[in-house]
Amino acid sequence: MTVESNTAYTKALIVFVALVVNSSTSVAGDTPIPVDAVRTSRALNALNEVNTTLSVQRLLRDTSDVVSNAEERFSITDVPILNSVSEKAAAWLAPKSKWALQKSSNNKFTELNIHNREATKLFQVEAFHTWIAYVEKFHPNSVEKVSNAIYSTLASHFSASDLVKLFTKNLPEERKNLAEEVLKAQVQSWIDSKKSGGQVFALLQLDKKKGNLLLRSPAFSQWVSFFREFYKEFSNDGDVDRLLYLFLSSRFVGSWDRLLAGAPVNANVAVPLLQRVQLTKWHTDKKSPKEVLKLLKLDKIEGKLLLRSPAFPQWSSYFIEYHKDFPNEAVKWLFPFLSSRFKGSWDVLLARTPVGVKASVFQLLNIQLKKWHTDKRSPEDVFKFLGLTGDTKLFENPLGTIWLNYLYLLKENSDLEVLKILQDKFDDALVARMLYDSFSVNEIAKKLQEAQYKTWKTGTAPIPLGMADKGDGDQLIKMTGAYFNWIKAQYA
Repeated sequence: MTVESNTAYTKALIVFVALVVNSSTSVAGDTPIPVDAVRTSRALNALNEVNTTLSVQRLLRDTSDVVSNAEERFSITDVPILNSVSEKAAAWLAPKSKWALQKSSNNKFTELNIHNREATKLFQVEAFHTWIAYVEKFHPNSVEKVSNAIYSTLASHFSASDLVKLFTKNLPEERKNLAEEVLKAQVQSWIDSKKSGGQVFALLQLDKKKGNLLLRSPAFSQWVSFFREFYKEFSNDGDVDRLLYLFLSSRFVGSWDRLLAGAPVNANVAVPLLQRVQLTKWHTDKKSPKEVLKLLKLDKIEGKLLLRSPAFPQWSSYFIEYHKDFPNEAVKWLFPFLSSRFKGSWDVLLARTPVGVKASVFQLLNIQLKKWHTDKRSPEDVFKFLGLTGDTKLFENPLGTIWLNYLYLLKENSDLEVLKILQDKFDDALVARMLYDSFSVNEIAKKLQEAQYKTWKTGTAPIPLGMADKGDGDQLIKMTGAYFNWIKAQYA
């Protein structure tokens, strides 16, 4: 028998086996063909008449033209019965294949004795890296298969919480992308197994953590990722976040608002998201700032301890949001209330809060500036109030920055007008020196220095002979070294 006829015969045999597998269902109609009838050529011909796309007789012919066109005529996708067999075979083989691959990864894992190591320190074990390389070699073109194989093997030996620690803490730089994919595989496995939010919460041992320890836990971030992914099909993102908030508030009855409000924004990637939901919920529930103050137990805190409370920034954010459409009402309520808590020293205490310590405090400072403006406080009055008399380092002092911001509010953001107030208070040469000392670290000083250069160009400033006609501002900037040496000599 020739090679060509062998090929045709093999293909006919494939058809025959397919017919045996599917003999219980007739493609000709509802009447099944008896199993023993399949063995006869008559049965084959009967099937051939029904499936006009398949000619068993032609496939059995030992001719060169049949062989030369075999690929064109014999297409599994064109044969319904074979297509069905292909789908069934794929469905049957998929779990077997997955199991085989998992078994292979797991066998290598145990062979290297990694399963007896401490889970959270596996990246310190050379054999673990060897095993990862083995898995990657096994699946050279699929990041998903690699991460799934790694996760399924590790999950069979270690707890879910330990795996989260392994892939979130002290990661080698070159393994960060892999860690991200494995954590995704973990989330997907929980979704596939239809675990509830409560089950995964317990699985990650989050029910044993309290307060900020919960919010700082990497496992909490992983749980939030699962929760949002699992429930996203039921609602939009906003609804999922509200559901998440309500779930957690039910876990920490009576303390969740205070716990969340006081959490540092860098405690966990989920914290800012939850805090936004918290603000929205307070607003939806129409809670007043007074009520929220009491809810967070800030109403019982006196003086400077109020500013140091972890929950104060969240409350002040809500206060500002609540009053955004009527800021004057905010001023009327806020300052009498806070002044009573600070026994009349609120203005100064708030003003002395260092830049960057509490962003929310400086949001309140903007309200403070508006109040001074409403009260028509003069620049000199506020200068004395802030205790700046005699201070020549305005640009290095947070109180000085507050005063300068007030000047800009008064003068409608005019650099030249603010500079004039400074020049009236201090002489021009001293202002120049102050700006020179601070322009590289203070944005306001930089703007005012540019304004001062413009006055120099007009020749009105007390600059050394010959400096006034040296050209434009850029050229003058390059020549400031000599000028400030002169200034320093005047004030040595």
